[in-house]
Amino acid sequence: MNIHTHDKIGIWSSVLCIAHCLAVPVAMAYGNGLDLHENRWWDFLQVVFIGIAFWAVKHAVGHTPLYWMKGLFWLSFTTLVLSMVFHHSALGDILNYGSATTLIALHAMNLYLARQKKSQLA
Repeated sequence: MNIHTHDKIGIWSSVLCIAHCLAVPVAMAYGNGLDLHENRWWDFLQVVFIGIAFWAVKHAVGHTPLYWMKGLFWLSFTTLVLSMVFHHSALGDILNYGSATTLIALHAMNLYLARQKKSQLA
């Protein structure tokens, strides 16, 4: 397994998390008021994304030497979890999309830095 597979999984998980959250207003607008949050499996997907995000952040933090990046990873993850508390509000949307986007950027940066380090060693 590639040492930075967790970053790739973290990026895809966050992208899918954003798509998952965008699907709710789209379904409500175009699905005759269908509220996906009434389905337990839909809310269960939130828990799956949080679990994957935790795993990816835990491993990313273990593979980056930058303390500020470690802190931002955990802050973004904590904000993502907090967004679930407010998921039926504008604040929840802002926290969710902001933290998921930040996690994408952090994982991409971590992956980039690892590739740069690897190319310098070669």
